[in-house]
Amino acid sequence: MLKKLFLTIFLFATMALATTPTNTNVTRLYIATFDRAPDANGLKYWVEESGLYLEEIAMSFFEQPESEAKYPSGYSNEDFIKSIYKNLFNRNPDSAGLEYWQSTLDQKLMPRSLFILAVTNGAINDDEKILDNKTKVGLAFATAGATDVDQAYTLMQHVTADEESTLALICDPEIEYCDDFYKGIGALTDNNTSNGGTSTDDSEDEDVVILLPPSVTPPTISDGSGNVLENASTGAIVSRISILDRGDSDISAITLSGTGSTNFEVSIGGQVTLKAGASLDHDTNPSYNLDVVATNRAGNSNTAELSILVTDVATDVPSLSDFSKTIPESTTQSTKIGTLTVTTNDSPITSITLSGAGYEDFTVATNGDISLASAVDYESKSSYSLTAIARNAAGVSNSANIAITITNVIDEKPVLTSFTKSIAENFSTSTLVGDIPISKVGDSAITSIALTGNGNDKFSVAISGDITLQSALDYELKTSYILQAIATNDAGSSDGVSITITITNIAESIPVLATPSSAFSIDDTVAIGFEVGTITTNGSTADENIVTSYTITSGDTNSDFLISTAGVITTAKTLDATSIASYDLGIYATNDFGNSSTITAEITVNDL
Repeated sequence: MLKKLFLTIFLFATMALATTPTNTNVTRLYIATFDRAPDANGLKYWVEESGLYLEEIAMSFFEQPESEAKYPSGYSNEDFIKSIYKNLFNRNPDSAGLEYWQSTLDQKLMPRSLFILAVTNGAINDDEKILDNKTKVGLAFATAGATDVDQAYTLMQHVTADEESTLALICDPEIEYCDDFYKGIGALTDNNTSNGGTSTDDSEDEDVVILLPPSVTPPTISDGSGNVLENASTGAIVSRISILDRGDSDISAITLSGTGSTNFEVSIGGQVTLKAGASLDHDTNPSYNLDVVATNRAGNSNTAELSILVTDVATDVPSLSDFSKTIPESTTQSTKIGTLTVTTNDSPITSITLSGAGYEDFTVATNGDISLASAVDYESKSSYSLTAIARNAAGVSNSANIAITITNVIDEKPVLTSFTKSIAENFSTSTLVGDIPISKVGDSAITSIALTGNGNDKFSVAISGDITLQSALDYELKTSYILQAIATNDAGSSDGVSITITITNIAESIPVLATPSSAFSIDDTVAIGFEVGTITTNGSTADENIVTSYTITSGDTNSDFLISTAGVITTAKTLDATSIASYDLGIYATNDFGNSSTITAEITVNDL
């Protein structure tokens, strides 16, 4: 397990590098991915013009129609690994290697493109020899300027670990660049062949004579599948016939038969494409099951089945009809309120969307059913004017008008909000105290608002929520009123809410101050703001102890002190005992009724 983990980390570290593409490594990528030599134009583009690193080219290969046909959707990782090994090394992977790579791809530890590079870079022994020979043939093919993809595929099928296999190739006289190709092979094999083969030098090219042995083994092919859009263009790649064994001679033809076979053509390399003049219609023929036979000099292969699915292409957009409906405001959430008429021909509806003010209160299913998504309220919104559009694969429908009217239902009671207010005990009667907030009137007018609780007779309340004082207040008798308000309309009574009215005391006599029993003593080093002492009241009634402010009237010529509304004396300046050693401050208090008598507060300043 640790070994596999290390290998995975190593491979990822390797693939993370940005490798510069060369003719050689891109040729190997063609062999691994497509099982063919690179065509001249393709190799030139990827190496010289694409501007991509090798790893990016490997990923881009999987976006090409050729790879999509060779490895269609649903092509398993196991089959993919086996295909790559056969493309590169003419063999299946060993069981341990297959298990490891399949686990790596299944767990998505590595993409398929990087797997190809990893296997290619890891070739050893006979695998390395085979790949070297295939690379040599592929480079020669592209260098000769050859561009026929089927020829590029055919050339790879008989290359082995034996270097002579790079020369023992059948050259069809009609193959483009045939002579140049063999010159390229000669150059790549150091201008000689092994085991007494024909040799060449720089001054003269000699003909390569190849004797073809008797062919006794026909090809072997397997069943396959493909798919094509019903509106695909001529030449569109449909599938590639999987050739398990080409036999002991090159395949000269691959033929299709069966109903609809005339819509397709297949190259000797196995690539199935849409034929010129083909007529496909998903509605008439959604699929074709064709027989496939490959032929070489030994004869015909087994008959394989090729299943081709014709993909429907939508051309007709949906059509919607206008819709109107009246529903009561009591309609419950998720209730179906009606069905929008939807017409669609060759593609199912993928969505129907609403727009307009309040559209979120409704949902529309793809079958046109309109349902209530949230509660509606006549008082808040009595009608909806919406627009609906439908979509399918072909596009967007016309806009349909959706008119939904909400009718009132007399079933909603009022809703009040709690109220709190503070007023003075001398508040005038018949004066407005405040308004009880009415959150919701309900679906009929409020007919009354009642107050209950101890002392409710002191107040009256109108149907608008206005609270008015009916009789005089007295703080000494009652300091607050905790009441409850209930509103009523035709649907019934609201929930009770609290009404809290606090009474504040108003002084009815002047304050009475207590004279400090001794002098306040402070040092002349204290900071500004230092608390010297506090003046207090000693009235016999509550009113005599009410103070709204204190005033220093005398004894503070230099304004050395301040006094707060709480009676706290503090220093306002830095003191100097050598200048003033004591103060006799005259102080009085004030409330709503008037000023108290003046008392004297003595302050002694200590010299430090």
